[in-house]
Amino acid sequence: MSNTWLYLDSPLMRGASVRRWQEMLLALDYDIGKWGVDGTFGRDIDAATRKFQQDAGLLVDGIVGPASWAAANARFQTGTTTRPSIGGVVPTVIDGVEVWDYRDVAKPPKNFSYVRAWKQISGVMHHRTACVLGETPTRYLPVNAHIGVTMGGRIVLAHAWDKMIWSGHGPSPWTISIEWDGNPEGRPGYHWKPGGGPHPITDEQVKAADVLLGLLLKAFEQNGQTLKYIVAHRQASDQREADPGWECWQKIAIPWMEKTGAIPGPREGHPPTDGLKIPVGYAGDTWGTGGQIPKDWDPRSTVPFWKS
Repeated sequence: MSNTWLYLDSPLMRGASVRRWQEMLLALDYDIGKWGVDGTFGRDIDAATRKFQQDAGLLVDGIVGPASWAAANARFQTGTTTRPSIGGVVPTVIDGVEVWDYRDVAKPPKNFSYVRAWKQISGVMHHRTACVLGETPTRYLPVNAHIGVTMGGRIVLAHAWDKMIWSGHGPSPWTISIEWDGNPEGRPGYHWKPGGGPHPITDEQVKAADVLLGLLLKAFEQNGQTLKYIVAHRQASDQREADPGWECWQKIAIPWMEKTGAIPGPREGHPPTDGLKIPVGYAGDTWGTGGQIPKDWDPRSTVPFWKS
């Protein structure tokens, strides 16, 4: 890659070399913009490149040539780790995915309530951030959630999983809350306009989802529990009808259910509040003003996007 020249051009440069440069900037804690590692040398990458060149004492011209490649490589070869710390934490890399663990150092978020026994935890709840938080892991620490996953595929373990955080209304006491960065489409063509986007679930987030599921299953097993339920925030509030969106449900939640046998909500003693008779594993349960998983998310469901 050291002989590859990259710069802002028209049409925009794309390809494996750009992707590698983005990965290096990201690992060195430079803000590469809301689109993450997408293999495109746009204005955000030009700005990040210039900031890197300034910090490295290079000519600030936005051109990634031999000097910039060499300086970035040198940063990786110093010290005992190949990755810098952010907020005092150095990531672990699992199957190519960065895992940033702040659970022992982060202050509890605003909606932290109490520490619960692991026997109370039986599920996870999926959310989208409804905006772009970006790639800096520490930006996820004030969020009322246990885990954040950036669009570039970084996993941020923000808060200990036995902390009860009011993050998803009714199911909060028994779920671990996961925020996937980006503003989702609730159904194709529909999204919350103030949040920008919409932002599709990225390939990097799908890859991170596999690693994250492994971490979750290990924790459940170590604490004598089973992951039984995988739910969406829309199931608990009519103010979250698009959360986490059809792509998150189809690309992450459904594959997780297929791998684990988990279902979208506890059925015993808790019939659907809207009275619909949907088989286990299809449309799930509801809490409070929430709605079930709609057919826009799961073609097996007969539930419309929002109940009347």
